[in-house]
Amino acid sequence: MFGESDTPDGPAGAQGLPEVAVKRLQPWEDNPRSISEEGLAKVAESIRRFGFLAPIVARRSDGRIAAGHMRLRAAVDILGMETVPVRWVDLDDEELAAYAIADNRTAEEADWERLSLAGVLGELEDGSELLGSTGLTDDEVRELIRLQEIEFPSYDTDVTEIAREVECPKCGHRWAP
Repeated sequence: MFGESDTPDGPAGAQGLPEVAVKRLQPWEDNPRSISEEGLAKVAESIRRFGFLAPIVARRSDGRIAAGHMRLRAAVDILGMETVPVRWVDLDDEELAAYAIADNRTAEEADWERLSLAGVLGELEDGSELLGSTGLTDDEVRELIRLQEIEFPSYDTDVTEIAREVECPKCGHRWAP
């Protein structure tokens, strides 16, 4: 009935996921995340440059979106896309809400190792148009790349060799390293 790369929703995209008409998807009305115009532009640039690598996650029964509201808006409002890749899930309302929150919150748990990021950006810097697709501003890129030029001192002395006993001025408690 369907070809090797087709699904009941339409031809499969590059990830083997169905390409679904955006009108079939329903944004979550209670979504507590706000979407900025600047963020939409960055996401649209990423999709334009690299393709739609992270699919929309939506409930199969009604098309309600759990993850990917910003990707969908960027795809539709800025790029004019009519279909997007979707990973269908079968979750009830509470599970869908919990997943949506977890998907956004867990992404916030990571921090940048700035010196490592500077090294990666430095490798891209040589005239690469890819820097504009990272989501970082030109000023952020310049600041991070400047980190590579800083000479950090090395210390040969073990601090335990020069540390001394300390006394708390309030309670008089003494301790040594």
